[in-house]
Amino acid sequence: MLVHGEGELLVPAHLNFGKYVLDRLRKAKPHRLCFRNCTRNDQLTYAAFTQHAVRVASALAQRVVRGDTVAVMGEPRATLLPTGLGIMLAGATYTPIPLDCGTAVLTHKLTLTKPKYAFCSRLFWETHSDVLKKLDFIKSFICFDGVSADIESLETFASNVDVDVDTYDPVRVNGATDVAMILYSSGTTGLCKGLQHTHLNCIAQCDPQWWLDFESLETVYFAGSHLCGAYGIFRAYPFLCAGKTIVNTEDIHVDLKVIQDYKANTIPTIPALVDELINAKTEEYDLSSLKVIISATAPLLPSLAEAFSKKVVDVETRAILGPNQRGEICVRGPRVMKGYLGVPSPIDEEGFYLTGDLGYFDDKKHFYHLDRLKDIILSTGYTVSPGEVEVVLLGHPAVLAAAVVGKPAEKVTEKPTAFVVLRPGASATEAELVNFVDPQVPWYMRLTGGVRFIAELPMSPENKILRRKLKETLIEEAKSEG
Repeated sequence: MLVHGEGELLVPAHLNFGKYVLDRLRKAKPHRLCFRNCTRNDQLTYAAFTQHAVRVASALAQRVVRGDTVAVMGEPRATLLPTGLGIMLAGATYTPIPLDCGTAVLTHKLTLTKPKYAFCSRLFWETHSDVLKKLDFIKSFICFDGVSADIESLETFASNVDVDVDTYDPVRVNGATDVAMILYSSGTTGLCKGLQHTHLNCIAQCDPQWWLDFESLETVYFAGSHLCGAYGIFRAYPFLCAGKTIVNTEDIHVDLKVIQDYKANTIPTIPALVDELINAKTEEYDLSSLKVIISATAPLLPSLAEAFSKKVVDVETRAILGPNQRGEICVRGPRVMKGYLGVPSPIDEEGFYLTGDLGYFDDKKHFYHLDRLKDIILSTGYTVSPGEVEVVLLGHPAVLAAAVVGKPAEKVTEKPTAFVVLRPGASATEAELVNFVDPQVPWYMRLTGGVRFIAELPMSPENKILRRKLKETLIEEAKSEG
């Protein structure tokens, strides 16, 4: 059974994502606050944001050709998003890299995308210059804040640019096939992959009719470096297109004072920060403005419904399934990426993206995400969804975080085993948690592999659990026991 989204997606004939955004920014109130980084008191109005994007585009168009890749590297400063927009307006491909990217991951991302130019902050340059200087495919580095003997300043880069925002016309692109952005997968199974998003993909992702009613929302708050990744970018641009204000802090923790002071209406966030909000002393702040919390990147909370064509199929037979039958969620539509960069993409002959997500839909066509297929545990011939057991564990008052993986076992194939982080000051024993889970799950989901207490779960830069590392621990444990 195929489930189709309702309504039609109206896209401009030019299919240029940069122009799509720019046309909407021109309609915003010019002196309205567009973006503010509260950590560094760094902000831009809509007029300044748009002017910066067009200046970067005009200067860059003199150096790149359509399809070249340009990187933007550093902390989520006010100039991050308009620089990315400027890159796309120039017909180039924008790829963002956060400051907290490790050396190995940074090298991999840049080697994968091979940007011709790279914008970066002074802090990013000082942190990673040893790596950056070795990359001969980058012709020039442009620094946002200050001048160094090694790199060009943004002011020098755009010094000869005098352009009228109202009459500026971006470089023409083939929006259906040209790549506007290269973003990155979480890297939970190894090195991250480059996700190629065409201009059409980006327009479809950012059209607000698909996922949120903007009329009652004026200010959105982002914590940490999420604005440097796919999740943040595809949440930020729709708000900007709607003329709203984005406030950001560089601390990975939620700042309730910022939410209060800027009267934030919505927070795009991750499950860990939702948990932080639940346990914060919210009574000390006026958070009455807050209306919407969007949680993503990990399946600890129900996924937001996505109104575009979906298909659920049986994992092994590929047979199309009906309501309330578990299978792989497969997706087709204009929001689906073009494919991975340099490696085979999981898109079948009918154009469906095989998500690798186990789930089902109900009689009302509401979709439910259960787990990742690669994370499924085979226990005594039954499939165990780690997420279902983790949700039970998280119901224990002493448990802050949990991850369940399979421990290799000769006869029963794998034993469900939990890695648990306890809340500060709380205590629990292995037997206590095993007995807590037992009556709440089917017998084959019980924690027959036991519980391991750890200080923190291994996480990717995108805040996803690195289950492979936990699995490696259990494999070594099984070897020593054998």
